Amino acid sequence: MRVKSVEVIFIIFAFVFGLIIMFLTPKFGVSDEPTHFVRAQEVSGGVLYNKLPQNLTMKEINNLKTFHGASGYSPIMYAFSGMSLKLTKNFDENVQFYTGRFVNLLVWIILIAFAIHITPVFKWAFFLCALFPMSIYEGMSYSADSFSNAFAFLYFAYLFKLIYGDRVFSYKRDLPVLIMMSLIGALCKGLVVQSFLTLLIPIKKNKYPICIGIILISLLVSVLWSSNNFIALAENADNDFNRHFIMSHPIMHLKMILNTYLKYFPNFLGHMVGKLGWQKIFLSRVVYVLTYLAVIGTFLFIPEKAKIKLSHKVLAFLLIIFYLISTASLMFCMCNGPNEMYIAGMQGRYFISILPLAFLILGHNFSKIRYDNFKVIICGYTFFLLVYTCLTLYNVIQNFGSEYFFV
Repeated sequence: MRVKSVEVIFIIFAFVFGLIIMFLTPKFGVSDEPTHFVRAQEVSGGVLYNKLPQNLTMKEINNLKTFHGASGYSPIMYAFSGMSLKLTKNFDENVQFYTGRFVNLLVWIILIAFAIHITPVFKWAFFLCALFPMSIYEGMSYSADSFSNAFAFLYFAYLFKLIYGDRVFSYKRDLPVLIMMSLIGALCKGLVVQSFLTLLIPIKKNKYPICIGIILISLLVSVLWSSNNFIALAENADNDFNRHFIMSHPIMHLKMILNTYLKYFPNFLGHMVGKLGWQKIFLSRVVYVLTYLAVIGTFLFIPEKAKIKLSHKVLAFLLIIFYLISTASLMFCMCNGPNEMYIAGMQGRYFISILPLAFLILGHNFSKIRYDNFKVIICGYTFFLLVYTCLTLYNVIQNFGSEYFFV
């Protein structure tokens, strides 16, 4: 099977199984989909920015009916679903709802298919991880993760093209694209770690001013947006107190983060593959293990032509650590109440967007083991995984009803 056909196979699998999963999943049967649907409705009505109310405590703000869990999210992640809702506003509510889901699924497929097409490395790893049941589940929903995860994969793919491709960096063509992608990424749940990979691009002139400028743009836009928009907090969380705790007790905070990952790491790995509904529908543990073995196999049996330098692996590792700490710290500020021992609110699906960093760590071109038929095995296993996922959802509906999807 030719590598050039990877994106075509992805489109077929993603479209067919994405549609099946979309119709098997009841309305609002994806985690936090009700609030994301409301945000999409806001965007369809021209509400692009939810400014923080003045002179109110965060508890009072959270009690306002005009604000919800997704109020602070950028309209970029809801542009397509919002447009769909706008165009179908006079249709039946079920038609309107599923049309929005369908549009999000199409955009998700297009972005990831293009990512697989342009990347010169890790095509099969992109293929398999993009088709994780959790990834498709988010992709066909109103969730902000639909656009955010797909764009993250596209951003990584474009960077890999510049780093490992065979053409020279173009200041007129590539620099504007990098700046645009850094801006969009910063507004997609703060996707800023990708901007640090610009340091690996072989730019001949003014490399470090360009890279530092792109990194600063990403960080600045992300901070400005998050600091000037509504932040949803758990009922018992005190954002100001939690921030003060991090600043005054950084070692204790890092220990709490470490303990959280040590305790829940297997759960996070399983959640990345598939923990559907409102984190209530599990797949078999055997499936979780087999899926990660298949991912490892893509690196073991399909070595890359490009050389993945040690410095690239080190940077990828550091960026993963940075992401793990920053994500845990954010969830701590938003979700932790008094005297909690672990970081609250953490979910494995939050790490799908940075999986390509792990590709850099695992990727190599020195292995003498090469098994071209493994590509067929990957396709066969992915087909099995998605059929199994659809059957699991169908059985849940038949045996427990659609209510089982919800908390």
